[in-house]
Amino acid sequence: MANKETVRKLPLIKMVNEDNKKFDETMSIEFYIDGKRYEVKLTPFFAKERIDQCVQELVKSVKQAEDEGIELSDGLFFPLVHAEIIREFTDLTFPKNPKQNIQFFMKLYNSRYYDEIMEMMLEDEIAKVYEKVFKMIETNGKIEKQFKTMQDEVKNLDIKTPELKQHLQEQVKIDSNE
Repeated sequence: MANKETVRKLPLIKMVNEDNKKFDETMSIEFYIDGKRYEVKLTPFFAKERIDQCVQELVKSVKQAEDEGIELSDGLFFPLVHAEIIREFTDLTFPKNPKQNIQFFMKLYNSRYYDEIMEMMLEDEIAKVYEKVFKMIETNGKIEKQFKTMQDEVKNLDIKTPELKQHLQEQVKIDSNE
């Protein structure tokens, strides 16, 4: 006679709630400045929705830097990602003004606080942010390639109606002289 194991229904709601408790956890990093104790709260576990927000802020920061005429070298890519991680997963406040924000980022990067805060972050959690960033970069590359292919196809279309040809050229930003 075969031993029948009891199969139970998965208590998904309970398990999901239990699993998500870690995203509410915080830890403190203490700094002493001029004999006074200061504290920075850090969320050690990164929820997906907050990772998404972090990446969106990264994109916004890069665009703001471009709009302000500030060139961010490739060497500052990883520190900028870290600054966005610090912004999203600590209770530190950053300037709202784009130019001041980039200036603050550079000052933070050069300060001892940057290193001390980043040392407290869990590597696996930081890796989740990078995975999202790299996936976004890869997707954008694919979209750009598809857009270029579409532009080339529109250029090669033999369109007889001048209005339609002009409309398509405007839509894909093709120079009408080609």
